[in-house]
Amino acid sequence: MKAEFSLGKVRVKLVNGLPGVRFGAGAARTDFEISQTNDSLKIKQVHDLELADDAMTLRVINEPPHLLVSLPIGTYLNLTCKLGAIVANGFTCCTSRIELGAGVVSLIGLQTEKIQAQVDDGIIRVSHSLIAQKASLTVKNGMLLVKDSIRSEQGYNASCDNGVLRCFGNFELGNKHHVTRPGKVIWQLCCDSGILNAS
Repeated sequence: MKAEFSLGKVRVKLVNGLPGVRFGAGAARTDFEISQTNDSLKIKQVHDLELADDAMTLRVINEPPHLLVSLPIGTYLNLTCKLGAIVANGFTCCTSRIELGAGVVSLIGLQTEKIQAQVDDGIIRVSHSLIAQKASLTVKNGMLLVKDSIRSEQGYNASCDNGVLRCFGNFELGNKHHVTRPGKVIWQLCCDSGILNAS
């Protein structure tokens, strides 16, 4: 299945037997109704809500709150937000693509086959382990912060064009900021302008 969202602060509930997923935080929310049609998810907007530019949050948690989300096998999750924050907390899915114009992306306990996360101006924060066959994290201006381990079978790429890249995780660094196994580049860290701090 494929789910695509381009929302601000919203509340989303899956129907037709799918697990409930809530996007958003705070009292004011925009409600959407999602139903399953064959291999896709259909989104129906229930009512509108105007949002302030500094209060846009896209949050992925379970319904009821504080439980892990396990999306159906084969789910593709695409999250985009122009300004604010995207929080992906403790869920599993097939492929993840996360894009944020300005703000903070938090990846907490995420398990996925492939993940591509990009922030133009802001921070990507990884905690409680990121498990993926292939991972690509890119910050154009700001900070990429990896607090816990990243496990990736097919390689890992992290880049910060202008800012700070800090890693406090379970990995090794060699010459030119990468370590190789026979035929594979496992870790590749790039920082064109700013600070690269690995400890």
